[in-house]
Amino acid sequence: MKSAQIRKLCDKYDFVWATHRVVKGAPVTWMLRKEPNEALPSSGWLFLSRHDERGVESAEEIEMITLERVLIHSPRVAEHLHLPAGSQLSIQPDGSFSQVR
Repeated sequence: MKSAQIRKLCDKYDFVWATHRVVKGAPVTWMLRKEPNEALPSSGWLFLSRHDERGVESAEEIEMITLERVLIHSPRVAEHLHLPAGSQLSIQPDGSFSQVR
């Protein structure tokens, strides 16, 4: 992904939520989008690693970060950022993401 494309996405989606493992560089294996809270600069996206897939038990396990930090380690999430609130995706064996129903 080119830096101009990354900048454009980061301008549009601002901040995202991520678990501590993703913040530390673990690849994203699960992503879901909730309705954004208008009081926060978040797009509503939450990114988890394979170690987090059983869920997040408390708000202390996640933090708001820039989308750019996620894209550095998991650039494939970019093609799904346009999806609406309520979307949930998981990584497939080939590295692509597919929607969870």
